[in-house]
Amino acid sequence: MLATARNATVDAWEQLTTAPEQRSARQYPLKGDLGTGVYQGATYVHWQYKLTDGGRIWYFVDRTPAGKHAGRVLVHEVAPGHPKSSERVRGRRR
Repeated sequence: MLATARNATVDAWEQLTTAPEQRSARQYPLKGDLGTGVYQGATYVHWQYKLTDGGRIWYFVDRTPAGKHAGRVLVHEVAPGHPKSSERVRGRRR
């Protein structure tokens, strides 16, 4: 992504490292079946950051209760185009 959308990638890095759960038109939790995901046995809210018109970053936020770090962003998928797994399946009439 850095090679094709450098400025958008830098903006995404800054946003995800400072406010990964801030909702906006570019950044929001996914809905429906994609709304949650599992990483190492734990279930997380599945977030999306729109990098470009098609490019997406899907991630989870693992909040640390207390300690040195405030938490971590677990990047699940980065796609230069709209992820196929988010497309709705449409039935065909015969």
